[in-house]
Parts: sequence; C-alpha cells; structure tokens
Amino acid sequence: MKKHIFILKIDDMDATYFIYYQVKVLTRTFEDLKKYVAKKKKEEAKLSTFYSFPNSNERQTRILFWVKENENRHFSVKEIETIFSITNQASRTDLEGLVSLNILKKINIDKKTANYWKGDA
Repeated sequence: MKKHIFILKIDDMDATYFIYYQVKVLTRTFEDLKKYVAKKKKEEAKLSTFYSFPNSNERQTRILFWVKENENRHFSVKEIETIFSITNQASRTDLEGLVSLNILKKINIDKKTANYWKGDA
C-alpha cells in the first residue's frame, strides 16, 4: 500500500494507477473464483452418483469416488485422517464401514497398521 501512496505523490495525487491496479487484481481474482466454482461443480456432479449409496457419509462418498477413479489406490487411516482433518477413530470408522459393505478390503501391514484396498463389491 505504501508503494501506491508514493506513486500517488509522484503523480500529483492522480489515483488512476492505483484504481486501475486494484480493478485489475479484483478482476483476476474474480476470474480465478469462477474457474474454482466451475471445477467444484464438475466434481460435485461426478460425486452425485455416489451420494445415493446407502448409509454413507460425505467422506465415505469421496472415498468411493477415489476408488472408482483409481482401482489400485489404497488408503490408510492416517491418510484419511489428514485429508479430512478428522480424528483417528472417525477415519477408522469410515474405512471399516466401507469394509463391512465389501467396497474396501483391509490388508494388515503389521499388528497396528493396515491399508484399505478396493474390495470385491
């Protein structure tokens, strides 16, 4: 902001540059926002087919979408916890719920750790 005030002093308090710059920034920001909203609408349309899945929450719906997009993708409790900013128990519950529906299968890595892969459903 100080740079713009300095320019105004040099330009004999002509605010044209300052206003032009602010309008340019706002226009660019608005265009970026429109692109973001369009991207989210596309993503939402793809996800809508999974919303009708019985007894699934929004996080599980996203996991279903990711499994459909890439059948070789695997998940860990920690990964889901981090992606959705949820507790370890909520993450585990979501994944185990999908295991009980045979959408994912649990592969134990060691006594404490497991990965979840696409199931038979």
